[in-house]
Amino acid sequence: SHTNLERGSTLLIFTDGLVESRTRPVGEGLEALAGSLDAAARLLDVEQICDMCLKTMLQGSHDDDVALLVARLDD
Repeated sequence: SHTNLERGSTLLIFTDGLVESRTRPVGEGLEALAGSLDAAARLLDVEQICDMCLKTMLQGSHDDDVALLVARLDD
């Protein structure tokens, strides 16, 4: 299966360590991540989006590995 991305689309690929913890179920983490990626994120470059995601999602103690990849199909 495949998905076509429109020009200007941003793709995030990440491990569950970014959105799930002992105190936060994965569903809540996904909602928090989606909430942090509002329309303003379209104005950021991919490095800034990575920084924003990590800062927002990894507050406090964190004991799981995290991998995050952000890619954008340029206009």
